[in-house]
Amino acid sequence: MRVGDVERSIYKGLCALDWRRFLCAMWLVCGNLQSLYEDLQSDAERSLIDSTLGTIRAVVMAGEVSLADRQEAAGLYAKWKVTIAQQEDDVPSGQWNMWMVFRNIAGEVAGAERLYESADRVNNAATFRWRDEEAESTGGLIVYDRDEVAEDSSPIAQTLEGLQRIVIGVSEISILIMEDVNWDPVEVRLRIVR
Repeated sequence: MRVGDVERSIYKGLCALDWRRFLCAMWLVCGNLQSLYEDLQSDAERSLIDSTLGTIRAVVMAGEVSLADRQEAAGLYAKWKVTIAQQEDDVPSGQWNMWMVFRNIAGEVAGAERLYESADRVNNAATFRWRDEEAESTGGLIVYDRDEVAEDSSPIAQTLEGLQRIVIGVSEISILIMEDVNWDPVEVRLRIVR
């Protein structure tokens, strides 16, 4: 797998979705990122993640952002900003990027960030999980290769492939299925992730 090609595909695919589908895809993507960093999360972080996912899910299912959703998202956005400001020097870069994804998606729903802003850090959150471990073994040095090729069985390739399946699955699922499952991202996940 050419890592850069897949990363571009994920980013462009997310940004090409209409906003409701984008939020649905981001709920799934964020769930993957949550699992990817599960071992590094504090109880407070887990609670913030769960609340953010709950708000995104409610907006996807409703098809619009209610005043209550906007206020909830604004509160979450503020909490993410505090968490990041207080702890950014104490976490690996991948975890920081994951926090930024969650902060930005909450900000989008709150109207504090431009739409699709959260897509910008998805690939960094996904790949830095593995690059941070590599950096530990090389004394903190990470060398980026624009033409990087990852073995299909590698953690980076597996992680990116999972994200790409989500983006493609959400973009291709029919509107009839989306309506049939009431746009519930939990149900959408069951339909597209194998």
